[in-house]
Amino acid sequence: MLDDILSALDTPRQALWNVGSGLAEGDFEKALPGLLGAGAGLGLAATGVGLPLALLAGSAFGGGAQGLFGSDAPTREEVGSKFNQAVGIDDDSTLGMGTGILSSTMTDPLSYLPFAGAAKAAKTPISGGLTHYTTPQTSALIKEGSALAPPNTLLGRSNGMFALPSSSEGGSNAVRSLLQAGISPKSSVPIPIPQSAVSNFENIAPIGPYSLWKSLGGAKMAPPGKLDLASGAFTPTGSMAAARARFYAPDLLMNPLMAATMYEGTKRPQIPIDPQLE
Repeated sequence: MLDDILSALDTPRQALWNVGSGLAEGDFEKALPGLLGAGAGLGLAATGVGLPLALLAGSAFGGGAQGLFGSDAPTREEVGSKFNQAVGIDDDSTLGMGTGILSSTMTDPLSYLPFAGAAKAAKTPISGGLTHYTTPQTSALIKEGSALAPPNTLLGRSNGMFALPSSSEGGSNAVRSLLQAGISPKSSVPIPIPQSAVSNFENIAPIGPYSLWKSLGGAKMAPPGKLDLASGAFTPTGSMAAARARFYAPDLLMNPLMAATMYEGTKRPQIPIDPQLE
């Protein structure tokens, strides 16, 4: 049964693959399921329902059409092997297995559904106060100022700025260091984020096990910048890319590996049970 479910979930990838190969070969019929799915998704997105729902509906529509009348498409293993051959990597090597999984995952529209959800989560307003945690030494530098920032200014370096809900104050330093990315267990000094600056932070979307853990812990992130703790004025000095990478990059590796493990598990031959042993 699980094999049937996973096979059905693979049809959107097949439909998308056949769009490229079908159009390249001049075979419109081959590309049709994927084009229908893309049209359905784009049309729904234009109504303003949101990218996650539009992507899911387009994948379902295209995958359904692929299952009904679609042409054959390469399996995930074949896609991975094609990529490895193109870049000269051995399929049986550890690197080859990893690149094979990642390359096949990148051709699956459902793989991008969590990121569409992350974009929506980022726009959800944060309610309540936030607190950043730092070490006593850094806290003293924040109060006194340094060559990098004036007094009472919280500095978010190239990897961004992170915080937890204010309700986390008084808890364990070790627990906080696990929940909030980029801090040490020695970060025992709370730095309240001015309420007017909370809007610069965004939620963590649970797109995989790592980000789910951080999301449940209440971690928030903001781009690199300087935050005036007195006025709440925030001056960004970079983009959110590095901050997001701290939460989402681990899932980019874990999600395909977990999916591949499940898929491979369904293909293992079943050992028949000897009736005499029952």
